Amino acid sequence: MSHCTLGRGVSRALVVLFGALAVAEATGGAEILYSVSRSDALLRRIDPTDGSTLGAVPLVVPGAFVDGLTGLTTHPTTGELWAILKLIGTACSETDTTLARIDPCTGVVTVVGCTGDNFAGIAFSGDGLTLYGVTGDGGDTDPESLYELDQSDGTPTLLCTLGGGDDGEVLALNPDDGFVYHGSGQSTVVFERIDDTSLCTTTAVDITGTPIAVDDEEVRALTYWESEGVFLWKYGSTGETIFRVDIGTAPATVTPIGVMDHTSKGLAFVDCEVGACCIGYLDSCLDGVTEAECDFQAGVFQGDGSSCGAPPCPAPFVDCNENGVADATDIADGTSDDIDGNGIPDECLLCPDVDVVFIIDTSGSMQDEATALCIGILPVQAELFELGIAAETTFLGITDLDSDFFCVPDTVLDVFGPDVPGDGTCGPLDSHTGDEDESWAPATAIVADEFPWRPGAVRLIIPIGDEGPCGGDPCDDPGIDADAIANAIAVASGLPTPVIVSPITGTDADPCVVALAATLAAGTGGESFETVDPDLDLAAAVRDLVIDACTTISLTLEACCFDDGSCAALEPADCSAGGGFPQGAGSVCGTIDCATIQACCFDDDSCVQLTPGNCSGQGGFPQGPGTDCLTKDCTTIEACCFADGTCADLTPPNCMAAGGFPQGAGTDCLTKDCSTIEACCFTDGTCADLTPGHCTAAGGFPQGAGTDCAGKDCTTIEACCFADGTCAERTPANCTAAGGFSQGSGTSCGIVDCTTLGACCRPDDTCAVLATIQCTAQGGLPQGGGATCVGTDCSTVQACCFNDGGCASLTPPRCVDRGGFPQGDGTLCGATGCLTVAACCFDDGSCGPLTQENCVAGGGFYQGLGTECATKDCGQVDACCFADGTCAPLVPEHCLMQGGLPRGPGSSCADVLCGEVLETCLVPGPGGATGSWITFGGDDIAALPEGFFGAGSRPFAATVDLVGTPFDPDTLGSASTIIRRSGDPVLPSDPPGTAGVVEVEIVALQLRSVSPILVSFGPGVTERWKLSIDLSVASPPSPGSLLAIKTHANGGRFDAALPVLPRFTFERVTPAIPGVIVLDTGLVPLPPVELQFDDVPFVHALDPGVGLLFPASNLVPGVEELVPGDPTSQVRVPFAGVDPGDVRHTVCPPIPSAAAAIPTVQEWGLIVLALALLTAGTIVIRLRQGRGVLRGP
Repeated sequence: MSHCTLGRGVSRALVVLFGALAVAEATGGAEILYSVSRSDALLRRIDPTDGSTLGAVPLVVPGAFVDGLTGLTTHPTTGELWAILKLIGTACSETDTTLARIDPCTGVVTVVGCTGDNFAGIAFSGDGLTLYGVTGDGGDTDPESLYELDQSDGTPTLLCTLGGGDDGEVLALNPDDGFVYHGSGQSTVVFERIDDTSLCTTTAVDITGTPIAVDDEEVRALTYWESEGVFLWKYGSTGETIFRVDIGTAPATVTPIGVMDHTSKGLAFVDCEVGACCIGYLDSCLDGVTEAECDFQAGVFQGDGSSCGAPPCPAPFVDCNENGVADATDIADGTSDDIDGNGIPDECLLCPDVDVVFIIDTSGSMQDEATALCIGILPVQAELFELGIAAETTFLGITDLDSDFFCVPDTVLDVFGPDVPGDGTCGPLDSHTGDEDESWAPATAIVADEFPWRPGAVRLIIPIGDEGPCGGDPCDDPGIDADAIANAIAVASGLPTPVIVSPITGTDADPCVVALAATLAAGTGGESFETVDPDLDLAAAVRDLVIDACTTISLTLEACCFDDGSCAALEPADCSAGGGFPQGAGSVCGTIDCATIQACCFDDDSCVQLTPGNCSGQGGFPQGPGTDCLTKDCTTIEACCFADGTCADLTPPNCMAAGGFPQGAGTDCLTKDCSTIEACCFTDGTCADLTPGHCTAAGGFPQGAGTDCAGKDCTTIEACCFADGTCAERTPANCTAAGGFSQGSGTSCGIVDCTTLGACCRPDDTCAVLATIQCTAQGGLPQGGGATCVGTDCSTVQACCFNDGGCASLTPPRCVDRGGFPQGDGTLCGATGCLTVAACCFDDGSCGPLTQENCVAGGGFYQGLGTECATKDCGQVDACCFADGTCAPLVPEHCLMQGGLPRGPGSSCADVLCGEVLETCLVPGPGGATGSWITFGGDDIAALPEGFFGAGSRPFAATVDLVGTPFDPDTLGSASTIIRRSGDPVLPSDPPGTAGVVEVEIVALQLRSVSPILVSFGPGVTERWKLSIDLSVASPPSPGSLLAIKTHANGGRFDAALPVLPRFTFERVTPAIPGVIVLDTGLVPLPPVELQFDDVPFVHALDPGVGLLFPASNLVPGVEELVPGDPTSQVRVPFAGVDPGDVRHTVCPPIPSAAAAIPTVQEWGLIVLALALLTAGTIVIRLRQGRGVLRGP
């Protein structure tokens, strides 16, 4: 198989095609034979002795595409090379040819002009003044005719018609006789001298019986080799013979000299300077090449007449970071780091050598792409080399070769055969439906599986096609084309070292083809590219695809160690295949000493040969120098402790061989602490310094961290209990130092149960932490497992009764901790009848077994002999309000017993308000029907302004009757206001005449209008709105005051002033359009409303016969004792609070409602005020703590 190679290790056989090995005897000017082809844009340098190609130069015309050449000649006096070109993209017709001059030494093409016809050959007259051209059989007007071509613009002038042969027309000047010669024919061959170029009179050259007289191929090219005095005659296509023709004999002497590798369509000799060419990416020098050929090689021409070695070529220039400075210089001067020591700056892409295989559709539609690729690949190689990327490339057709694809020497079919790996979709390659030479998907699968990839190299396939990947168009997705792509992905990505595929699709490729190319790239880690103008974008695309492949692979490279201690950056599969040992993801050679590789065992029993650092870093366990995975059984690895306290995970034989102590199957150094060497006592009284594991394994008793045998008396060891219930045999001092508790002389862990360790109260009331058996043996009283002597007062030990009737002598705290019930100081279990206890209910609803005496002493309620807590329901705990304004969670029964008020099932102290209530007294008065009202537009409360209720609303000024909205009807009756005071102004024990002052403030309020108010919007238009009132959300105003004076032993009179900031909420009733307006006086802000209560009667002790809802407090407002000293004369008295001209409220003490029960009257010590703030409801007043009480006589 031939390779078109680029890079280190380049295959020089195919590089000849690109002129990389152009060799000439002369080192200065030389007579050089050039050839051109109808099928490509190369100017080839030919060896005239055998017809082989020595070098090539691509011919490029800016703005046009060179679609081949049809004629070539040399000017006899100037030595210039003239040519006939087929150009696309110029002003010339695509069916006509273009005349141009070529400088073969530089490759520069100068267009002269359009010829206006299809010319097949050209030649100069001997003086160079006339340029002749001959049209081929396909000439536009006069085929097989002789023309003169204007050397300034290419304009043709018809001279005469030649005729003679059939297909094929050529011209050549013989400078020895000054005549132009004409060759023509295929089945009929003509070789003649043109005697008169104006009349086309000719003299035939005798070629009778010669090989060129009987060949059935067209004559393609003709030139004269002046130094040899012979013509060179080329027949046919690629693979046909070139002949040497000597016309000095009759018949002419015709000698075959070789076979050409292309279809030559023009031959000409030119004198051109040659010299040496230094090619950095090959690290080589080529002698005898032209400057143009050297440029094509991306080399540096050393000058005309130069030769390799004089002077020597400079060192290859590699600049991977593209800063214009050689990488070696960057590393040497510190500009770049090279931590891994690979000679490549660390900021650069680390890429191994790259194997690139181009698979080209040679059906013809991809000729432009193939030509651009063949011409542009060498500069791409040079650019990659400067970036530190060395690539070797191979060009393959699929099933057929075509001379138009000049850099494609072989096919996939010829090299690897027809069988497609994988599921065989779209195969075999030579026998499936469609055009096999367009089946780039199965060809990709074959190359991925069969190509001889270099170990360690990046593997990249670049298929180039523009039709369906299985047999050409149409492209089916879903269908066989998509299936062929899926198979190619499976094959390429499923190899031990995956192959990256980066397809290039041709100009105007079907969207289906472009999409499938992208799918193939995505499935193999590659990139796809759609060319638009191959001459401009294809070479750059190849460069980028190679770099992308390097970027992908570089992420998976890791250090690979070999037996000789060397290191290389490879993929794991390539490392193993090459006999190396992968060192793990992220490892780099510069940080690894491969001379230290050894067996590394892992938790899953696997073994890998790694350096010790890499082994530990990957969670493995190094097995020691000289070990290897061939002899290492990692299934038996365990922790191995050494005498110096270090640990290593080793197999038992390796551990003992290294002087260590195996710690047993399943152990590892993560959980095994070998770091502490300590004293180890043995039963014979001897001592050794060992790790705890070693000590125990040897039958000894570890003495604790930090201990050693120096000064250790192992003859005094005894049982040592620890808080976690474990036991160790240590000396008393070591036991205490380790936080344990010695169990006494003669004890051992075999007879002591340390799980029962706890405080032990000894007969002398001292405490010791002992196991139960040891405590009892010493006459002590065990306080239970887990108890400690800290906080244990052994002088308070007493009888502790349990629910099961059992008794234990414990301290009270320990008794409670164990769920028992202390029976009191001095009680003993022998004298305390724990079997006589009964259920004892407590305020919080809990229950405990106690004797009646202990139950009452503890604040409980004895339930009687025979009752048990297991069956006794001590009640549902609810909120209970007390006279001091506090709240406690109690069962209702206990609440009443303690003088409290139960607040109902499910209530809690977090959401109830404790206090008394006053209910509304319907006492009509001035300005209102209920005795309670508010006036908008009065003395202090302004009228609601125009527009308040919406556009067009009139000012509102009216008196509104109010009632209360109860907080909690079930437990508070109709209470709608709550007042808090700082204490009692006078007490029941104070004599008549005593006066006192306390602070009061309102804390809750809920009121509403008796009926909706009527708002006017003009004549005949009104709306009805509901009014509700609560407190402002702003900060409350300063507290008010209450002054009380005792007028008799059980009561007196009080005056009070209370500031209030109300919030008014108006809600539209009719029309039924939602609408809510809120006026918060505290946020506006407005001054508070001042309510005044005058000469209100009160009593201290309330007669039950009055029948109020709640028990009385130390001051019950609105109750008057008509006959001082006679409680039975007490009556309810309505009273009012007013803000003159604005507010009036009339209230009286409440009586039970249907929803509220009448509790027992108790002394509460709460003050209840009748608040006349915009309210027709009742008031709850409770004490507020922290305020002082001012009293006077």
